[in-house]
Formats: sequence, C-alpha cells, structure tokens
Amino acid sequence: MDWQIFGHKRQIKILSQVLKKKTVSHAYLFVGPKFVGKTTIARKFAQALLCESQNACGECKQCKMVNQDTNPDLFTIGSNREELTVDAIRQFCYKISLKSFSAKYKIAIIENAQALKDSAANAILKTLEEPSLNTVIILISSNLQSILQTIRSRSQVISFGYVEQDEYSGVSSSDLERKDLNSILRVSQGRPGLYKKLLHDEPLIQKFLNFIQVGSELISADLITRHLAVQKILDLESDDLEWFLETLIYQTRKELYQKYTPSSAYNASILDKTYRYILEKSNSKLILTGLALGLK
Repeated sequence: MDWQIFGHKRQIKILSQVLKKKTVSHAYLFVGPKFVGKTTIARKFAQALLCESQNACGECKQCKMVNQDTNPDLFTIGSNREELTVDAIRQFCYKISLKSFSAKYKIAIIENAQALKDSAANAILKTLEEPSLNTVIILISSNLQSILQTIRSRSQVISFGYVEQDEYSGVSSSDLERKDLNSILRVSQGRPGLYKKLLHDEPLIQKFLNFIQVGSELISADLITRHLAVQKILDLESDDLEWFLETLIYQTRKELYQKYTPSSAYNASILDKTYRYILEKSNSKLILTGLALGLK
C-alpha cells in the first residue's frame, strides 16, 4: 500500500501492521502539531479499512467514494471548531452507532478534538465505552493534555512530530522556481500541510513571518520590548494565537536540539505550559504577561 505521505515512517509502519494483522482498535488518538499530516494519514487509514481489498487501491467503489467525500460509512466532524457542540457530537455518535451501509467498517474522524468541551467529550466517551461492532473512531488533536484522561485510556495513542524539510520541499519543479521558497520553508517549520497552503497564500506567508518576528521580540532581553510584544499577541484571534505559540515552540525546540542550554530548556517548558493554558481558554492577558516575565 502506497501511503503517499511525507515523513511519519514509524506511524505508517504501526498502521500498516494493523491492516496486515487485522488488529484494528475501536479508537485511535492522533496527536501532534497542526499541519504535519495527521488528518491526511487518518483519511488514508480510513480508506484502507473501507477499501474492497483493504489497501486503499483508489480504484474500487469504496475508494472512489472516499476520494469524492461521498462514502456513507465515513463520517467527519470538527474541521470547523464551531461544529463541535454537544448536540452535534451526540448526533454524530448516533450516526456512527448504526450498522455500516455497504463496507465492513464504519469510520468516524473527529478533528480538533482538543477543542471539545467536557459535555461533548463525555458524549464521545460513552460511545468509546460501548463501541458498536466494526466502528472505528479516530480523534485528531494538537494537544494530548486537552483530551480527557478517560478518552486517552480507551484509545490507541499515536504521536506525530515535525517532518524534515528535505522530505517535502521542492516536490515539484515549479516549487523550486519560486523566489520566496526560502521564506516558505522558514515559515512551514516541518509542517507539510502548511507548506502546501503557503505555496498558494502570500498573505499567510507574511502572517507567519510576523509571528517569527514577534516571537523574537518576546524572548528579547529588554523587558519593555517583551511587554510591547504581548500587546501585539493579545490582538490576535484565537486561532492565530495558537499558531503563533506553535511557531514559537518550534523555534525554541529547534534551538534546544541544536544546542542545549538551561535557558532554552526552561523556555521550551514554559511555552508548552502556556500553550496548554491558552487551549483551555484561560485568561490570555494574564498568561501572556506571565510568559513575557518568565522567559529567559
């Protein structure tokens, strides 16, 4: 089976073994940064389970329906976070509790699972506690700690990391001819999905370059510069705030990987905690001010 995925060899090996040995779990939790390929792999895995030959052939009726988003046994929710209301999740869980329409399995993919409120998460938990026959639920999250422990314990957790840039950069000659390719690579930061988006969205390139600039101001030795950076960050929308923190976390971890220092290790730790608090919708101003004071 050709997964046609950039990187993630370990994760693909795990799922390939599942398909080969037919040891499919009733629930999976894919965790990792945004745009690294979690949803792409989830859909490919779902396609393989639904495929008439179970190898995502791309030619059978089931595969064609998956590729056209018309397969009646594949359900997705959460690409837009506003969809993740408790009523919508309950209706979603009801649909996947029914018998499959034409395939062996019924597959449910829940994106942005880190944004689930407790009431919606508990509705999913009930489904996980009493799974229907041949129903597979794949939750996708950018943060493990935001997922209820009871959901984590009932799911097979597969962690995803960043992808080496040489695995996805310059995949076509037209990419290599771009004058802004270096900026795109700098901004994509090991996220193939973001790389693809940036190729067709110049304003998004500038947005992430601004994130990098503000991030450097936040880590500045000058306390006044740090506080001015906090004001810029507070003006960001919630999605942009998460993207900014992920960008800063990547930079800090890369710096830590290249050369360990106590301050870079401390900064990586405090940024991870800040990101988790922001996802939990805590007081952003208080948290970011504390971040500005706490970074070394």
